[in-house]
Amino acid sequence: MIECSVFGYLMEVDCICNHLKLHKRTDKTVSEAVYSNGTNVLLVSKEDDGIYLSSRGPPDRNKNRMSFCSRVQKSRIRTLDTLKEFLSSFGFELVREGQVELTTFEKGAGRIEISRSISDEGNSQEVDTGRYWLVKVFVTSENTQNGERMLSRLIEELEDQVQLIKPSIK
Repeated sequence: MIECSVFGYLMEVDCICNHLKLHKRTDKTVSEAVYSNGTNVLLVSKEDDGIYLSSRGPPDRNKNRMSFCSRVQKSRIRTLDTLKEFLSSFGFELVREGQVELTTFEKGAGRIEISRSISDEGNSQEVDTGRYWLVKVFVTSENTQNGERMLSRLIEELEDQVQLIKPSIK
């Protein structure tokens, strides 16, 4: 599947949550670990209902796209005990891990994730970056054209709440 996404940042999320009150809402705290081998990124998330492994391929480099598009696959896995050794045997290295506070709104094929890191109070650098909420608006579809068409409707709905942008690719 192809995920088309745009991003934004907010200091306060009350207004956007109120704006999205008619959508299906899920609140949770997730333990996440990000692994990379240079070209591919794996996200291991430990949630209440299980452990998930999300694979993300390299992004589409088409500069005419309005969104960040990449191939994604999410699978539920059984164990976390030997996962780190297993991934390192394939060249993946741990990039970052921590707790994330996550609110998800669903509307059809579109999703809006509002998240921020839950930092340790002793680390002042992380406390400062944890003040902002990351807003990720995305659609997963069979192809990029349909994904971007559906995503544009979500962006229009949220344009008075948050400025959403496509990140630049280096």
